[in-house]
Parts: sequence; structure tokens; C-alpha cells
Amino acid sequence: MNKPKLVLLVDDEEILRRALANFLVKRGYEVMEAANAMEALVLLKERPPHLVVTDIRMPCINGIELLRAIKQINPATPVVMFITSYHDLSVEAAHDLGAVGILPKPFTKEEFLAKVDACASPNFSGQLPSSVETPAQFSGSIAERALGRGGFLAEMEAEVSVGSKVDFSIQIEFDVHPLQLDGNGEVRWVKKRADGSRLVGIEFLNLTPESRIIFLAWLEVRRPVPYIPMAA
Repeated sequence: MNKPKLVLLVDDEEILRRALANFLVKRGYEVMEAANAMEALVLLKERPPHLVVTDIRMPCINGIELLRAIKQINPATPVVMFITSYHDLSVEAAHDLGAVGILPKPFTKEEFLAKVDACASPNFSGQLPSSVETPAQFSGSIAERALGRGGFLAEMEAEVSVGSKVDFSIQIEFDVHPLQLDGNGEVRWVKKRADGSRLVGIEFLNLTPESRIIFLAWLEVRRPVPYIPMAA
């Protein structure tokens, strides 16, 4: 039997925090609770979780500062997901800081569970599933700083929108020999520029087995903070 994944919930709203914690426990997760960032950092050192779910607006140390503290300890783990009732942070800014996801309040329990499941599960499985959707195509070179822990920043001419699927074949400028990554992903954000081109944040969904080995080795060497970089 697989061991339940451990989630650390950080929110100063006690009623909401306990309700979400109880809900996750009933869905098979193990949960730790913290009322503020200081409590969260203590718990993180005692028992590192798979996922940290934190509110952004909290007294003293907010969720963004907590994320930065976590990433200084280890850029890769634990995975961090934001919840917020304010427009404090855009999706692209959250990814650039290193968060895997952001969920705006109010949300349903089903929406919350779906987001936690997605963030707590390992990505880029090495399988390339077929899809009824015809994906956009992206092939080209990107700077190494445009590559993050969970996706990459690309300049695309094709018309894409948030949620669009993309088949990609990218070469990353890396020392003497470029790295080749092939797979598919999903558009998480799009920024149109004055010249008509688009900056697109693409999250990895799947990498080919060879690309997955290359990418994981790169992660060990570079240890980047951004999940998907916002600028290259």
C-alpha cells in the first residue's frame, strides 16, 4: 500500500484551514497545519511534506515570503501551491517565483482537491499519450534561463490560449553541447507583445524517456527556482 502524501496547510483562517485539512484527510492525504509562516518553517524542518498549500495574505510573513524561504532551502522540494482571495499575484509571476499552482478563492472542495492532486503528483511521466485535441507545434532553441523546473518560456507566432496543448521539440543552450527535449505540454499563460508575437509559458505534461533522463540530470546540476520562468 502506498504511503499517504503529506500536505502542509498554511492559513491564518482557522475555520477554513481545518475544513480543508479534514477534507484532504478523508481523501487519503496526511495533513499538517500551520497558522502562519513561522509555524510552517518549523514543521518543514521537522518533517518535509510533499506539498505546501499556503495562503498569500498572512500577518508578519506572507505566502510569497514563505515560498522564497522554502526555495532557499531547496529549490525543488517541497512543491508549493498558493491559494488567495485577492489578485495579489498573476499565474506567470507565481510560476516564476517557483510555485506550481495558484487557486483563487472562492473555490469548491472539488476544485481544491483537483488542484492538490495535480500539484502533488509527479509530472512528465515519460509517456506520450494520444489526444483527441490537435496540439499546436513548437520547435526551436531557447536560452537556458527560459527553462524551469516544470516548463519553459517560448516565443510563439501560433495562436494559442491558456489550456492549449503543445507538442514541442526544443534545444536548450547549455555549455558546449545543447540539450534536446521532446514532449508535450499545456499553455499556462500568454502575453501578447506589441509586434504581434506571443510569450507563452508552457508546462511540461510528458517528456520522452530519453528527454526525461536529460532533464532530471539538468535539474540536479542547475537547481533552478522558477517553475516556469516569466522572462529570459
